[in-house]
Amino acid sequence: MRGPVLVGFDPSMEIRNPYAGALKLTAFIAAGAAALAVGAVLAGSALGMKGVALLGMSVGVIALICSLMMLGILWFAGWMEQRGIRALLAGDCWAHWSYGAEEWSRFTADE
Repeated sequence: MRGPVLVGFDPSMEIRNPYAGALKLTAFIAAGAAALAVGAVLAGSALGMKGVALLGMSVGVIALICSLMMLGILWFAGWMEQRGIRALLAGDCWAHWSYGAEEWSRFTADE
């Protein structure tokens, strides 16, 4: 069911991902996690501390995996929000119901 279309709405206009800021921050965290893993391996190997290298690499890889998963989740959620906003602005209703004649007459009588 279509409702009223927003006046002045251009269907070709770009709807920005509402989670764009969170996506950028998560990408920055993912890059930092990858840098931590690589840096820990290089520093630990150069200093002969294999335990430090393994710990740093483990923490960095886990943070990188979590960040990449979060990037996917945020992108998908933002894509769904964009679709919903675009549909709402185009006039699609979020909810639609109809009243029977008896219900409608009771409602109008109360008004």
